[in-house]
Amino acid sequence: MFALTGDPNRVEEMFQDAEKLITSPTPDMETRTMLGTIATGRAYLANLQGNTSLALKFSRSALEYLPDVDLVSRSLRTVATSLLGDACSINGDLEQAWQAYMEAKQIGLAAGDQHLVIVANSNLANILIERGLLHQAAEIYTEALEMTTRPDGQKSVLAGRAYVELSQVLYEWNDLENAHRYTQQSLALCRQWGNVDLQAVCFVMLARLAHVQQHPENGLDAMYTAERLANEHRLLPRYSIWVKCTLARLWTDLGDPEKASGLIERAGLVSDGEIPYIDEPKYLVLVRLLLAQGNSDVALVLSQRLLQKAEAANRMGRVIEVLVLQALILQGMKHTEQALIVLGRALALARPEEYVRVFLDEGRQMTLLLHLAKAGGIHPEYVSELLSGIQESGAETQLQTGQTPGPLSKREVEVLKLIEAGCSNQEIAGQLFISNATVKRHISNIYAKLGVENRTQAVSTGKELGLFK
Repeated sequence: MFALTGDPNRVEEMFQDAEKLITSPTPDMETRTMLGTIATGRAYLANLQGNTSLALKFSRSALEYLPDVDLVSRSLRTVATSLLGDACSINGDLEQAWQAYMEAKQIGLAAGDQHLVIVANSNLANILIERGLLHQAAEIYTEALEMTTRPDGQKSVLAGRAYVELSQVLYEWNDLENAHRYTQQSLALCRQWGNVDLQAVCFVMLARLAHVQQHPENGLDAMYTAERLANEHRLLPRYSIWVKCTLARLWTDLGDPEKASGLIERAGLVSDGEIPYIDEPKYLVLVRLLLAQGNSDVALVLSQRLLQKAEAANRMGRVIEVLVLQALILQGMKHTEQALIVLGRALALARPEEYVRVFLDEGRQMTLLLHLAKAGGIHPEYVSELLSGIQESGAETQLQTGQTPGPLSKREVEVLKLIEAGCSNQEIAGQLFISNATVKRHISNIYAKLGVENRTQAVSTGKELGLFK
């Protein structure tokens, strides 16, 4: 209970007291079960502290101790095997983690321990998300939720994790209503259980939903609560990193990149250093900061290293995310053609699993790129669906009415219309009674604001944005 409620120091003290009472030189089955229980608990704590080598050692020791004789020892073997999978997962060895979680599930099924099967299912679904297989993950989460229904129709507290992790898939699919409903259900169950890790995740999810649904006050309250929970409690590493990095992303979107910068400084990350798997979300924050600071060359190199790691491990979820970032970096460097090629790769990988928010959450520059992709015939049906999602959220209206940074001025719209009519710079200057130099300046501004490189792209984007109406 101390381990689950965030008081690890008390745990080791109590384990040591228990060990002093276990004196049998030739352990019987009961003694082996107790020693295996202690090793399992230490494996859990090691994972909690991010010490995966120790977690691997203790989980394997637990499996050596624990006999396969009764319900208690078999259930503990399921836990130890899951912890072995957790350590492999933290190290980025998803294949070994998958095998461990599958074994844990089979042991749990054989032992008739439904709760441990639910945990194993959730772990398997997490790996499927890493691999970019959202539909399969959603099916497993749904199966887990069905298993958590008690005979009286109420949900077990174990449903809390499945609810919030399924809500993240629904969020990616832009099903915001059900994502919100499942997050609220998870939060209620996690409060009942006292699970601080998942409460923090729930509040971050509520903040994300409030942000995209344009409820800033609710979003800020949820962000402050999540931040407080993350600072006051020792969260499991995977939850702690996700919570802090997602908060950093939100603060950046809200115009406060200093908080994101503080996270990077505290983590001691460097753009040319080794990238541990578990720290990849932090490096994605670093890429965004480098991009915001105009350090596009370094951001591109770092993103390429992240991409190579993800591709080598077949982690398509991460591949899609990095490709989207690379497209934005290239667009910012005025390499629009390259940006569209990279975006095309992301769209090809994302389309089968119906990713949405990975594109929509990138804001105005991604909207412009999507318009260019549609004009260029790059996955036009899928891109049209994404743009429809932007219109429904109100972002498209903001782009056209000038509520986002860098709208075209009235004069720039006039110049763009004359470009569309096929006028040369000199003809535009004559019709608007301005100099050629002024025309060139207006055209340069148009290219920069629309994120394009030439007249053809400017006209295509202008049409998509309805600027000629």
